[in-house]
Amino acid sequence: MSVSKENERLEFFSDGIFAIAITLLVLEIKVPNEESIHSVHEFWIALSKLWPNLFAVVLSFTIILLGWLSHHGIFKLLDKSSLHLMFANGFYLLTIVLFPFASALVAEYLGTEYATPAVVIYCAFNLLQSIGYALLLYSTFKPKLLIRDEHSQKQMRTKTHGPRLAIPIVLASAIIAFWFPVLAFCIITLMWVAIISRLFWFHRKFSK
Repeated sequence: MSVSKENERLEFFSDGIFAIAITLLVLEIKVPNEESIHSVHEFWIALSKLWPNLFAVVLSFTIILLGWLSHHGIFKLLDKSSLHLMFANGFYLLTIVLFPFASALVAEYLGTEYATPAVVIYCAFNLLQSIGYALLLYSTFKPKLLIRDEHSQKQMRTKTHGPRLAIPIVLASAIIAFWFPVLAFCIITLMWVAIISRLFWFHRKFSK
């Protein structure tokens, strides 16, 4: 099997995992039970109580989508494969497929007295994903270079700045969550908003 075909299979497999993870997120949005609603006013109240579910799903969907875009961006720059790359890719996908669990915890408990452990776990899963992404990037350089040319190497090195910033922020958020879970969740949200902005900057810089 050629190297390009091997990477192609990795991408197809990875796309399937991303699709499954995103599909699982939607299961956390549950329609209010008709038996517990006796008026239109109660219906709107029941819907308003779903805001943690909706927000957690939208945020987690965005995180997984950005993960897919970043994963796609990495493989566009490769023309070789390695065992280290495949294992790093597998670990990164594991952090993605487990994300719906963390999202479900936040959706269920963010507005309750149990918000602290839910947000701590959510931050921990964000940390795992950032570490997984960093390992995937590292595997394209070591133990052998898998990147196709010098321009692609420059792009890949620029990508490494993301996890270097994200890992300390997420780790700090996990610690803050023990005392201020809502604040920690807000920091995580703002971090991903910043990552979206950086993604557009990266696209403008290297698409010229």
